[in-house]
Amino acid sequence: MGLVNILEGNIYIRTALGQEGEQFKVYKIRTMEPNADSRYKELVSANGLDELGKPADDDRILPRRRFLRRYGIDELPQIYNIFKREMSLVGIRPKDKEAWSFFPEDHIRRALKHKPGLMGVNYARLNSSLDEMMESESQYLDKKEEHPLLTDIEYFFRILYQIIFCGLRSK
Repeated sequence: MGLVNILEGNIYIRTALGQEGEQFKVYKIRTMEPNADSRYKELVSANGLDELGKPADDDRILPRRRFLRRYGIDELPQIYNIFKREMSLVGIRPKDKEAWSFFPEDHIRRALKHKPGLMGVNYARLNSSLDEMMESESQYLDKKEEHPLLTDIEYFFRILYQIIFCGLRSK
C-alpha cells in the first residue's frame, strides 16, 4: 500500500479564493463527512457562525476525526499552500465563493487584496457574530495596509497567546 493510497480519501481538497480572487486548491486532512460542502449554506443559515467564523453546532464532523480539528492538525497540509505562495502564515482564512456570499461586497474586495492565512486573524480576538468577525477582519486589514509585516508578526503572537495560554481550540 503506497503513500498515495493511504492519502486518497484522507486528504480533502477544496477550491478557495485567494489573493486578487484567484482560485486555488486548499489542502486539509479530511475530518468531515463526504457531502459536507453541500450542507454548508443550510447549516450556516440555520445555526450561524461560531466565534471563529465556522458553522456553529456543526454535525458534519466525523467523531473519530474531531481531535484533528480541535488541535488544528487537519490544517497542516496547508503548509504546502504557503510554500506555493498561495497563502501566508497569518491572514483571513481562505473561503470559497459560497462562504464569501455571507459577507458584503466591499469587505470581500478588500480582504481578497491579500493572501489568505493558515492562522486566521479571528483567533486573535474571539467574535460572537458575523458583524464582529467582519469588524475583527477590518481592523486587521486596516493595520496590514499600514504595516504589513509588523501586523502579521503582531497577529502571529496574539494567536499563539490565545492558543497556548487561553486554550483556544476549534470545536
